[in-house]
Parts: sequence; C-alpha cells; structure tokens
Amino acid sequence: TLPDFAGSRVLCDYNLAPFLQMFARNQTTGGLYWENLDGLQAAAAILAAPPEPEALRRIRERGIQWIVFETKPGADRNWLYLQYGPAPQPRPADTLAHRLAAPGLAPRWLEPVPAEDTPLATQAGYRIFRVR
Repeated sequence: TLPDFAGSRVLCDYNLAPFLQMFARNQTTGGLYWENLDGLQAAAAILAAPPEPEALRRIRERGIQWIVFETKPGADRNWLYLQYGPAPQPRPADTLAHRLAAPGLAPRWLEPVPAEDTPLATQAGYRIFRVR
C-alpha cells in the first residue's frame, strides 16, 4: 500500500512524477516535461541543497508534504548535475539527496514511512518520507 497522497504535494523523481499524478491524484515537483520547468528546477535546488536550513526552507515555501526518493546508486549525483551542470558541485554527502538515499541519514524533520508499509515502493528502489 502507499500513503494517502491524494491532494498533497510530493517532491519526487522526474520518472515517477507522472505515475503519482495519475494514480495518487496529487501535485508533484520534479516532473520532466516542458510545462514544469519551474518545478523541475525547484526539485533540483531542494535536493542539491544542504538539508538544513536551505532544503527545509525551500520545501516549506513550496508546500511539499511528501518526498519519494529513488535510492539507486548515483541518484543523488543526477540532481547535482541537474542543478549545477558540469560546474563545480558540492560534495554529494553534503546534500539532501544523499541523506535521503542513505539509510538512517534523513534529517529529523522527515518521518520515514516504514518499508513494511510500502513493499512495492521498496522493491522498486524508493524511500518515502512525510515532511513534519
């Protein structure tokens, strides 16, 4: 089962956004389509930022209530490249994206949804967090 995302705003991977919009009936930030350049740039800015205070501030500004993050190797670097391109980038370990991908490193303002509550998401390589 998935948390009840209906009507909420979710920060997620650009590949997952269309599915969450269609099946969970919510708004997503991070979708990869031409009408959502602002949302995609916002997702990159949030995920490439230090978790506190910058990422949290940006999450609050956009009213994001959930984060669904892909945990495959290199997912954090994808967001860094999207934000900075080939220019000098911060260390991946200093970003929210890295902390979401690494078990047990999520900031205290995020509540992880237990894997046993979302076996399909876990098998697909996603972690789900509720913004507190």
